[in-house]
Amino acid sequence: MTRLYVGDLVDKVTLDIAKPMLIRLGRDRVHRSDLSAMEEEVLQLLVLVPDATATSIAKKLNKTPQYIGRVFTTLIEKNLVSSQKEGRDRTYIPSIDAIIAYIPEAFHI
Repeated sequence: MTRLYVGDLVDKVTLDIAKPMLIRLGRDRVHRSDLSAMEEEVLQLLVLVPDATATSIAKKLNKTPQYIGRVFTTLIEKNLVSSQKEGRDRTYIPSIDAIIAYIPEAFHI
């Protein structure tokens, strides 16, 4: 049987070391998606107000829900947002990369 030897490194990696690397990784993955200014603004707002609807985001940005819905469709295609239907409403959820990229203080433990 083959065993994986992890070694002593696991004992030496602390949250203080890992946190900046995770934040950089999240930002890099979001940056590679080549977001427009509006897509980035919608994504940042969604991270601050998770499980939002297109209508709630549209009101905050003074845009139409249809326009924000199209922005969300693009963000879904870029795997930065997912959605789920709840009754008549569709709610949008940011990806873990977006959360890490836009809320680094979430990792303050």
